[in-house]
Amino acid sequence: MRIASLSVGHQTWARPIPPSVLTSLLAQQPDSLVLVEYVEGQGRPELRAALANAGLAHIAASDSLLRRGKDAWWNQVFIASRWPIEVTSDRSGMHPCNGCGFLSVKTGDLAMTGARVPMWPRAADWYGASDEMLPRFEGDLLIGDLNIDPSRGRRRDQEPLRQLREAGWRHAPAGGGWSFQGRNGTGSAVDHVFVRDGVEVVLARYVAEGIIGVGPVDHAALVVDLALRA
Repeated sequence: MRIASLSVGHQTWARPIPPSVLTSLLAQQPDSLVLVEYVEGQGRPELRAALANAGLAHIAASDSLLRRGKDAWWNQVFIASRWPIEVTSDRSGMHPCNGCGFLSVKTGDLAMTGARVPMWPRAADWYGASDEMLPRFEGDLLIGDLNIDPSRGRRRDQEPLRQLREAGWRHAPAGGGWSFQGRNGTGSAVDHVFVRDGVEVVLARYVAEGIIGVGPVDHAALVVDLALRA
């Protein structure tokens, strides 16, 4: 089974997904596709049609919530799959930004969560998001933009990693070095896959060609081959 994930850089606005980026993603032949930092806006029929033509006709997304007083939405998670999708997320009582930032589903033989942890500027909000979101991640696979780099020693990177380990998640490092390149040219690995007992990662890699730097996209895709344990 192959899962591909991409942070599409919508930044709470209904920005386009460049057709060439979608073509590059679909060229990886994923069985499920996870888009994070995604905004549905008023709907994306062209995206759904392209995914259906590629065999990814089953679709689910976290809530599309307009931000108060702004012509913008909270960032969402969008999942398309070859198999029917059952949404299992519990987002009751959460801050809408955090609640829209993950989606837990069952699809095929896999229970998984796609996520994008918001980059809150205030430390209290950042750690609050980890405390609120991480315990609700479900399934045996977690994939997306977690906005942490395990190679950094900062508390804001290491504390969420500790929480994930305590919840039974194992990090599977991806080949390719980095998944995000900042304006100063420095690369960091902030897109990740974690697994629990029901899943083994055969290969994980970042795919940048034809994706990063196209339109609003400022991340590489994360492409993961999986083996499901009986």
